[in-house]
Amino acid sequence: MSSPQKGAEAMKNLRERFEDCYTAVPNGSGFKMKYIYYAPWYVWDMPEKSLRRQKCAMLLCSIAGLCISLLSAVQRSALNTAPVAFLLFALALCCHVMEFRGLFQFLGARYRTTKMTYEDVNRLLLTAPILRAAFSGALAVMGISAAV
Repeated sequence: MSSPQKGAEAMKNLRERFEDCYTAVPNGSGFKMKYIYYAPWYVWDMPEKSLRRQKCAMLLCSIAGLCISLLSAVQRSALNTAPVAFLLFALALCCHVMEFRGLFQFLGARYRTTKMTYEDVNRLLLTAPILRAAFSGALAVMGISAAV
């Protein structure tokens, strides 16, 4: 069970999350505000070189997974003509796009990253693959039942 504070943090919009992490400081001329990050920095718990290799490996695995999904979708089979299978495949593909968004944000993240970037990457890379696996698993069950 989550605490009420975590629930309230989840309900914040992007502006409120930005205001939690940055503070406005007047610029030298006084006309333009400069925002300075003051929230805690997140540093990955592995060496930087190893982190770069891990990022590349994740990208290659995700691209390979997308290729396998697309190749299985163009195969001629009775399952690929079923509307329910198409819906499940489309939902799995949408989850894969969400995963790519999180992965590209992770690729662009620096070794020392902000709280907002860390939370966005963490949320997307945890939920999108789980949802994609669920939809792909349902497709697999449909395929096995159709084959039997």
